[in-house]
Amino acid sequence: MSSLILLAVCPAAFIAVLNSYALGPFFPQVASELGTSVALLGQVPALLNATAAVLGLAMGPIADRFGNRLMLLAGTAATAVGALATGLAPTFELLLLAAIFGALGRAVVAPVALAIVGGQFSGAARMRAMSYVVAALSGSAIVGIPALTTVAALADTWRAAFGALGAVALLTLLLATRLLPAGGESEGRAASSTLLGAYGPLIRHRPTLGVIGAAFLRSTFIWILTTYLGAFLIEQYGLSSQQAGFGYTALGSGHFLGSLLAGRRLGTLPLRPLIGGLMPLAALGFTAALVAPFGPIVAIGLAAGGTRLLGLVEAAAMTLLIPESPAGRATTMTANQSANSLGTAVGGAVGGLLLATGGYSALGLGIPIFAAAAVLVLWVSRPRPDDDQP
Repeated sequence: MSSLILLAVCPAAFIAVLNSYALGPFFPQVASELGTSVALLGQVPALLNATAAVLGLAMGPIADRFGNRLMLLAGTAATAVGALATGLAPTFELLLLAAIFGALGRAVVAPVALAIVGGQFSGAARMRAMSYVVAALSGSAIVGIPALTTVAALADTWRAAFGALGAVALLTLLLATRLLPAGGESEGRAASSTLLGAYGPLIRHRPTLGVIGAAFLRSTFIWILTTYLGAFLIEQYGLSSQQAGFGYTALGSGHFLGSLLAGRRLGTLPLRPLIGGLMPLAALGFTAALVAPFGPIVAIGLAAGGTRLLGLVEAAAMTLLIPESPAGRATTMTANQSANSLGTAVGGAVGGLLLATGGYSALGLGIPIFAAAAVLVLWVSRPRPDDDQP
C-alpha cells in the first residue's frame, strides 16, 4: 500500500510544480507573440505563486478537516485546467487569468502529497519517502522542461507544450483517483472550523515559524535565479529555447540528487545546522553562475551545484516540520508551501526589478542577501528549553 501511495502522489506533485514554472523557457517567444517584455512575463509565475500562497493558507486546514485525497485530486484537476488555459491564452491578460488555476494546483498538490507521506511513514522510512516526493518535484525540471521544449520545437509553437502538459495532468488525475484509498483521512488536531483555530498552535510555536520563514527566504533567492534562467541563457549566451530548457534539466538533476542524499547518511545529521550551513553555499553557486563570465556550461554547472545542496535542504526541512509542528500535517505543509509560493512570487518580482535596473549581474548580487536572511531566521528561532513542545 505504501508504494502505491508514492506512485499516486509523486506524479501529481511533479505535474503541479512543473506547471508553476513551465513558462520560463518560452519567455522570449511568448513576449514576441503577445507583444510584451520578458521582465513583464516574469510576473505571470509571480502572480501564480502569490495567489498560491494565499490559497494554501485555506487549503491546508480544509485538507486536515475533510481528508487529503479530495484535495489532492482537486488540485491536480486545477493544474490540468491551468495548463490548457495557458496554451490557449490569446493575450497577456488571459495568460494571467490562466495562472489562477495553476495557483490552486501549486497551493494544494505538493504540500498535501507531503502530508500524506508524513502520515503513512515514520522514522527513517519517513525521511526516505519525503526525499522521494522532493525528488519528484525536482524531476519536473529534469524531465518536464526538456520534454516541453522538445514538444514546442517539434510543433513550432510554445502553445503545444502546454496542451501536452494539460493532457498529462489529466492522466495523472486518473492515476491518483485509482491508487489513493477512497475517503481519505482527516486529522483531529486541525479539526477547528476556523483558520485561527487551525493555525493558532503553529503561530505560537517559534521554532516551526522559523523553519517556514527560512523557507520563504530560501524560495525567494532560488526563484530570483530560476524565473530568469532561460532568458539569461538565451540572451547572454545565444542558446535556443530548447537548449535553455536543458539548463533546467541540470538544475533539476542537482536538486534530485541532493534530495536523495537526504534519504541516506547525510539525512542522519542534525537537521537545523545542516539546513543553515548549506543555504549560503548554494547561494554563492547561483551568484557565480550569473556574474562570472565562464560561459554557459560552467554557469549551468554552478547553478546545478547550488540546487543539489538545496535538494538536501528541502527534504531535511520537510522532515523537520512533521514531528516539530504542533499543527495538523496538511496545515503545516500548506503553510510551508504558502511560504515557498510567496517566496517564488517575491523572487520573480524582485528579480524583474533587478533585471530591469541592473541586468543579470544585479540578479546574482541580490541572491546572497536573501540567503543570509534565511540563515539568520533559522538561527534565532532554534528550539530552546523554555519553548512549548508539540
